[in-house]
Amino acid sequence: MLNMSTPVSSFEADPGEVRIAHFQREVLTRFLYTATLLAVPVLPAYWMVGIRPLFYLSCVFFAGVAALCYLHNVRRYAHPASANVFLGLCMGVTLAGIWFGNEQIDNKPWQMLIPMIAFLLAGSRRGVWWSGADLLALGLVFYLKRAHYEPLSVMILLTAHPIFAYAMYLFARGYEASVRAISRLSHTDTLTKTYNRQLFEELFGNLFNRARRRQEGLAVYMIDIDHFKRYNDNYGHIAGDRALSQVAEVIRRAARRATDLVFRYGGEEFCVVSSGPSGNDALFVAEAIVEGVRDLNLPHVAGERGQLTVSIGLTWVRGLDAHDTESLLRRADRALYAAKTRGRDRIEVDSEEGAAARARASATL
Repeated sequence: MLNMSTPVSSFEADPGEVRIAHFQREVLTRFLYTATLLAVPVLPAYWMVGIRPLFYLSCVFFAGVAALCYLHNVRRYAHPASANVFLGLCMGVTLAGIWFGNEQIDNKPWQMLIPMIAFLLAGSRRGVWWSGADLLALGLVFYLKRAHYEPLSVMILLTAHPIFAYAMYLFARGYEASVRAISRLSHTDTLTKTYNRQLFEELFGNLFNRARRRQEGLAVYMIDIDHFKRYNDNYGHIAGDRALSQVAEVIRRAARRATDLVFRYGGEEFCVVSSGPSGNDALFVAEAIVEGVRDLNLPHVAGERGQLTVSIGLTWVRGLDAHDTESLLRRADRALYAAKTRGRDRIEVDSEEGAAARARASATL
């Protein structure tokens, strides 16, 4: 069976984005546990020194963190929502600490946590908005409470805050770019620019789960270049690589929806998995691929029509509760075999009706 453990929504994202999101979820989880543990020394300290407003405010904060920790762990919140709630709690409490504090009760250093948390949890883009909002709110609070703080200490903080935020922005942007580049190299076939077999099981499993949950149709295309070994023998491997790249481009142009995933399944074989199309839409995409490869007009003396062609096995299913990923692959493979044995350069469809007919025939034997 294919891997079904990855969150359902991850199939829609670039693998690099998925890795970044996983990193941010891990950071958030550690922040939540750390903040919860901080309640042990912080709350008694505020109570003992008699700072009642900050004590009550801290109680609200730590109660919110504890609740968020529970909700996050049972997955009732997606990561962006959890991160936004946590960031909002942190920013609100640190700003309130400035409001209730003064130079004797100095809470200004806590403000430097906001840029760090924002860029680690929200990423380089949303982190800019969180840090900018915090800096504006901080300036407003200091203006309203200017009688309680020394101008020099305020100026130092308002200067250090954007500098630290900019450093965190550079770090977050560099990290994200590195993860995207590494993921692209590790999950993309360099020749055809399609997803490679390594990523196939994970993304196909996620797409299958999504289609089953939404009661959508799911189409699986197995695509094979006809007589490709003979093409390599006749024209050389450099021409063969060029032909693979051109066929992959035709497939990508035909399967261009966000829920159409194109993989190099192996050698000269490609697989396309598509969630949500109707049966007619799925067949239209398959026809566009066959016609697109014909339009390349790549000569092939051993091929059909004297040119390079492809054969496609297509299966389309609505209502996936009685299916799994392996059964869909078997059906698409069976249709591809039929396309090859019936003359190649064609599409064969393994439909629900055909499967039911085979089952009835087997039952009568």
